[in-house]
Amino acid sequence: MESVRMYEMTPHAAVPDLARQAYELTRLAFSSYEGVLTPSEAHTAWYLRRPGMDRKLSRAALHEGRMVSSVYVTVAMVRFGGQLVRTGVVDTVMTHPDHR
Repeated sequence: MESVRMYEMTPHAAVPDLARQAYELTRLAFSSYEGVLTPSEAHTAWYLRRPGMDRKLSRAALHEGRMVSSVYVTVAMVRFGGQLVRTGVVDTVMTHPDHR
């Protein structure tokens, strides 16, 4: 019988050492896809600080304190019906292969 895994859902703002954990998860989640370039840890840190990235809206699933799944939400102004509207854009989505 398979054991039940426990996960904690949390905003990126509450993830310890977010840039390092995001980099490691990116490497694991996308490494098996041919042609996908894995960014450096420095690029990942920049990406998480870039304009529009919202650490309160972006979410992570933690298992035993380690980020095993993540969705980035970027805030962007979009013209809708002739007016600028603040929207949340679902950005990078990734899950550790062992937690799919």
